[in-house]
Amino acid sequence: MGRAAPSLDQVQVVSRLGIMQPYFFPYLGYFQLIHAVDRWVILDNVQNIRRGWISRNRILDPLHDWTYLTIPVRKHHLDTLIKDVMIGDLPSARARILGQLNVYKGRAPYFAETVDFVRRCLSFDVPTLARLNGLVLEKCCELLGLPFDHHFASELEARATSSAPSDRRERLFWLGETLEAKVHIYPPGARELYDKADFASRGFELWFLHPEEIHYEQGGRPFVPNLSIIDVLMWNSVGDVKALLDRYSLE
Repeated sequence: MGRAAPSLDQVQVVSRLGIMQPYFFPYLGYFQLIHAVDRWVILDNVQNIRRGWISRNRILDPLHDWTYLTIPVRKHHLDTLIKDVMIGDLPSARARILGQLNVYKGRAPYFAETVDFVRRCLSFDVPTLARLNGLVLEKCCELLGLPFDHHFASELEARATSSAPSDRRERLFWLGETLEAKVHIYPPGARELYDKADFASRGFELWFLHPEEIHYEQGGRPFVPNLSIIDVLMWNSVGDVKALLDRYSLE
């Protein structure tokens, strides 16, 4: 299977839009979605989900299958928007995360390059988690040669002449109209939330990205899927990771 689907030739001439919350060093499928679109919205003006993928992700663990890499955040109300979540002690978190990556030392062929890359990604002096994650996404896309024409949803809304809808689905339509993107592409889990006919009634095409099942060597251990892009970079050259980005289909 590849990235093409029979009728996709008809959508190449219009902008394709992806909309996702800003995950922290997300898994490969997140970057496949960026690869599949022309424009990207960092959805930062919705409620933050505690213990979600915005402040943490997973790498291999020396004793178990995996462990979390976590960015500490300051205390905030449950209804705080992602854009307003403030980072806690980033220098301490950076040192802890870099220490956790030593699980790969002496085993992963691209350990040194990846640790240096993560160190640079965590060197930004920004106050909010959304901004840090946005910069991390930029650096990851730069490394992988992915165009990343992105916008923060909060900034789009602030510049708009009229208020954005509060309804989740209507907000997606509003973002598509604002960025003049006639095609929306979402991960497979979005099938439970959105309907192609519903989008078509508003003048949009809706596609779902389905990653292929991907395996790579993890130092002789049983393969643990869907870990952070950090894990992918530890075991694969940048060129090989770029090849993995193509391994999906759109339906």
